[in-house]
Amino acid sequence: MQLAELRVAQLKPHFLLNSLNNIDTLLLKKSDKAGQALQGLSDTLKYVLYESDKQFLPLSSEIEHLENMTMLECLRFSEPPKITVKILGDTNGIMIPSLLLTPLLENSFKWMDNRNRWITIDVS
Repeated sequence: MQLAELRVAQLKPHFLLNSLNNIDTLLLKKSDKAGQALQGLSDTLKYVLYESDKQFLPLSSEIEHLENMTMLECLRFSEPPKITVKILGDTNGIMIPSLLLTPLLENSFKWMDNRNRWITIDVS
């Protein structure tokens, strides 16, 4: 398996399928959000394929990647969950392993239920 295939494999297949289905629904409804969603999916795939091939990436890049994924995940909810993001301190210059935070966000959405529809992300 090539590195690019491995990176894409790190994204859960349901994330990709849900994103494509949600974009299809937005297109059928002629929603203005369809273009934004398509761009978000494109940015996410570009990040996974081309930018995350390094062992470490800037934390600020990972946070931007999580924001794109969050926007795409929220498309499947009629009433989006409450998401709180707190960033304490300067993230510039801080390096973390690439795609380290992706599974945490995916699992947050996966295990969310109708009673507990919130996610809190604290970065310090």
